[in-house]
Amino acid sequence: MTFKSAKVEGSGDAYKVTGDFTLHGVTKPLTFEVKKGGEGKGRREKSRGGGEARFTIKRSDHGMTFMQGPVGDEINVIVSLEGVKE
Repeated sequence: MTFKSAKVEGSGDAYKVTGDFTLHGVTKPLTFEVKKGGEGKGRREKSRGGGEARFTIKRSDHGMTFMQGPVGDEINVIVSLEGVKE
């Protein structure tokens, strides 16, 4: 699973990110919202910030059709991230 961003819009606490999402060798365009998390000082007084994105994909859109009944076709994806300012 990979995501390559092409555009980021917004400011403040929410950003809209658009790019190419690849899963199981199939690439599809994807747009989702990233909500800004907390900020603070971490180890060695370096500034840190975080955020979270949630979106839903269909397995069938990426060629994954095995056991759709028991497993389901729609998958919820949650991405949590943290960055350190250098």
